[in-house]
Amino acid sequence: DIVSRIKEFHHFKLQKNDKNDTSFYNGSADASVIIFKEPEIYSTQGDNEGTSGAKRLLFDRIFDSIDTLLNDEALGTCGSIVTFPEYFDSSEEAKDYNFQLIRPFLFRYVELIKPHAIILMDGFLKDWLFKKNDVNEDINLLKKIEIVTFPSLDVLLTAPQRKKEVWKTILDLKTKLKKRRMKK
Repeated sequence: DIVSRIKEFHHFKLQKNDKNDTSFYNGSADASVIIFKEPEIYSTQGDNEGTSGAKRLLFDRIFDSIDTLLNDEALGTCGSIVTFPEYFDSSEEAKDYNFQLIRPFLFRYVELIKPHAIILMDGFLKDWLFKKNDVNEDINLLKKIEIVTFPSLDVLLTAPQRKKEVWKTILDLKTKLKKRRMKK
């Protein structure tokens, strides 16, 4: 329903070529962790096909690692949300405009799925999603959710030592989710 609402919302500024095939959410309807993917324009702008493919592979590996860790402990599963569909106009003036319009749809996903944790790929997303004046009710929704930030995929591809930090963060998150589950 949310996807159809996004596609019907005529206020978004879109590219001229109508690529309307992006899925916004992948994963379980009751995921314990949701990963907010960095905007897809970051993966396509200025990248060659090899780098873009490497980013997709790296993200898939991170996602699968988290999903496997959660399933092993019966903590739940992982899901991912696209924060900025490819078919949005990615010009500078349209970017912020579209980001502000898509934000309520993203929070609606969180509200419906009720995850215990959110992982933000790229620190930019934390500022954009949570530090605006008009998100007070959204911030209240997120007070009970563990929020973790990972470096962007560009950073992880060019600085492999940062992958160790991400792995440690994943393990820390697993521990926190386990403690939360035990309290219930």
